[in-house]
Amino acid sequence: MKKKQPDHAHATNLPDERSDRLVRNLTELYSVKLPAGLSWTEIEQQHRAYQLLVKMEGTMQQPTTSEKHVLLAKRKQWSTSRRWIITAAAILVAVLFTAGAVVTPQLRNLFNQDAQAHRVLNQFIELQQTQIVAGVTVQLEAAYADSNLVIIGYSITTAEQDISAGFNAVTPQGQVLSEFNGAGSASNWSFLGSKETSASYFIAFKTSDILSPPQELTLHLTGQVGRWNIAQIKLGKKPQILGNLSFEVSVPLHQGKILTPHQRVTVHGRTATLERVVITPTLTSIFISGFPEENTDQSFDYEVAVGTLDIQNKSYSFLSSGPDEAQGNGTTWVLLYPNDLSQLRGTWKLTVEGGIESSFEQGGSGGTIWTFQFAVS
Repeated sequence: MKKKQPDHAHATNLPDERSDRLVRNLTELYSVKLPAGLSWTEIEQQHRAYQLLVKMEGTMQQPTTSEKHVLLAKRKQWSTSRRWIITAAAILVAVLFTAGAVVTPQLRNLFNQDAQAHRVLNQFIELQQTQIVAGVTVQLEAAYADSNLVIIGYSITTAEQDISAGFNAVTPQGQVLSEFNGAGSASNWSFLGSKETSASYFIAFKTSDILSPPQELTLHLTGQVGRWNIAQIKLGKKPQILGNLSFEVSVPLHQGKILTPHQRVTVHGRTATLERVVITPTLTSIFISGFPEENTDQSFDYEVAVGTLDIQNKSYSFLSSGPDEAQGNGTTWVLLYPNDLSQLRGTWKLTVEGGIESSFEQGGSGGTIWTFQFAVS
């Protein structure tokens, strides 16, 4: 829909300074590119934006005595227009607040440093769940989930140093999600007039092992608050645990594309099967079965050394690969691609080379190469 330009005509009856300021505000608001997916319910939740606007309006310069009689004479003519202008501006400010209020500035900076979180920054939802353990406040602030990752941002507020918290994530079916990555703010920032400091963190778990992703992902988050003194940890001492955490969260899940080719390719008598491909903006996960089980006597380690995706004349390499922990059989591997491939269509070609680790280290040719092709629409 083509964005309408602000109607300056309604402001012509206002005093010059107030009219100019209101026109500038409206022009600025209308010129902002708003993110998609915002609902009126979310806008209504940002009522504080309207209060802020009213407060701002109240600080505008008041008309002089000579101007008051003009305003009184014309009040009936422009009061309705003025009311509509302020209402429209309030709605626009509310939309802007909705787009930016989900993630605090500290957490936003942290997400911007992570490729996966940065891509979906405008799709996080607010959590606002808080628990206090041994004087330490842990607040879940925002979360995002798709068929590859769930990312949870949280903050820790405390007057002490070296305090941190870790989490585990379990589905209602008892499935434990593997941790993908996590990070914390580089330095704490202090509240004005307070000795307490607050730091932002996030932790991401892999959801690609959930075979039937729900529309809403429910997780039981458990964790501990501890005093993590780096010097003591280097000396082999365990961190001091201050208390336990327990949260229940529900996050809308963006499914993305899930393909199940079950494509079998046999090379030199060994068959590998392309089982599943999970494509979302955060990651692409590819599951392949049929690799040898891990040798129990540790005389060799099997490794997937190459896993190249060729899409539209461009090649992509995996970020990591390894046995799928959820399967636990040692024969199913998952290859993770960090690029956003969610908008790419057509025929994808996957070349996988696997073999004994020593053969790759020594430059040998002991690996077996499988090639798969599948269509993404």
